Amino acid sequence: MVIVQSSSGQDGVQVISFNKMDNTNSEQLKQEDEAALSLRQCISLLKSSENDSQIFAALLMVTKLVHSEILSIDSKRELFSAIGIRFIIRLLTSDVPLECEADVFKTLAVTILSAFCDDEAILSDPSMEECLSHILHLINSTQFANSQNADKFIVCKRISALLFAVKGDELFLGQSVMNPVRCGLWDILRSKIGSKHRESAFELCSEMIRKLQFSWIKTERDQFTEDDIKMLLILVNLCSVEVQVQLRTSLYEQLIRDNNALSNCFYVIESFISYISSPNDISEQVASDIVIKLRSTLNETFSAVSEFIENIIKAGSETDTNELEPLLIACFRVIAAYLSEDTSLIPRIYDIFPYILKFIENQFKYAVAEGTIFEELSGGLLLRFYLPGLCHLTAEESGCKIMSDTNGIFLLSEYFLQIWSYLNQDW
Repeated sequence: MVIVQSSSGQDGVQVISFNKMDNTNSEQLKQEDEAALSLRQCISLLKSSENDSQIFAALLMVTKLVHSEILSIDSKRELFSAIGIRFIIRLLTSDVPLECEADVFKTLAVTILSAFCDDEAILSDPSMEECLSHILHLINSTQFANSQNADKFIVCKRISALLFAVKGDELFLGQSVMNPVRCGLWDILRSKIGSKHRESAFELCSEMIRKLQFSWIKTERDQFTEDDIKMLLILVNLCSVEVQVQLRTSLYEQLIRDNNALSNCFYVIESFISYISSPNDISEQVASDIVIKLRSTLNETFSAVSEFIENIIKAGSETDTNELEPLLIACFRVIAAYLSEDTSLIPRIYDIFPYILKFIENQFKYAVAEGTIFEELSGGLLLRFYLPGLCHLTAEESGCKIMSDTNGIFLLSEYFLQIWSYLNQDW
């Protein structure tokens, strides 16, 4: 029932009947029935099509259907399955008849994909990797390498979004893609540009590292060239400086807004520490004087992170750490990477380590309650990153006392029990 003021301006109200509501419901039911009928017709046409011409006819209905708010997620997935990923790949790779516009097939493929790109289940399907590889060529990685204007950063963001959408490896990212991506990033990293422009490069670098570690930086397959090493060190140095500046000069509100950019920098630093510390071709190629120079920068970053956490501890309840949580997780992970490789830094975290352990304990308990402890992005995995560092920390009496005073030993016991239960659940 809808109640409104009378049109005469007198006291009282005017009562509108249910007819309007009934009409609205009837119209919605009619739309749902029409959408369901169109869906069944479209899927039937797609499945029964004997040639591409018949598929094209059915595709005329697809875009209108998937943008309908009435269509459910399951219905959209059924529709995508009926189209088939192989057909979309053919659109991306086939030659166009002379009488048609040059990009008509590719445009149609992108239009279809864009209609389904909000569904993570479709994007994460392994069959999408080949398709997205062709899309990377379509958005023109060569343009990213050669462009010297704002288009460079637009393409950079597009490539990052595509890489984020799927799991990939070197087969998915062939040299024809990696070479221009590497050249485009190298161009950005050594240019004098503002931090906002560098953010897109940091994001793409972190995605490339997630997919391929640091092998994508190699110009030659078997080893890093001198320029490759220079690019790697400049990337790590820029990320380190960005973290130092932001943590030491930005207000919490700005850090929350810029969390994604900072998290990418943290990931690059964390990955580099682990990579350079492992036996591999780059650790053998990088000269000791370069490592010493970079160590100084990394140690300064460690200090900036430690100071940032100390300031949060001092602020106490005045700081809402819930909004800072993703940034704190990134901070704690990079500290864990440092501690696992450089024992000389351990005494510098004695004052903040009780706070870190308490944070880890809260994350662990929440993850156990939610059943997300073994998910890769779960805060419950933080303790795993600290296991190597804890071996070093507890070699000293001061470290053992911290673990004893802060419930750390009990936390470790609970963590290992959870792992044991998980590993034995299928036995």
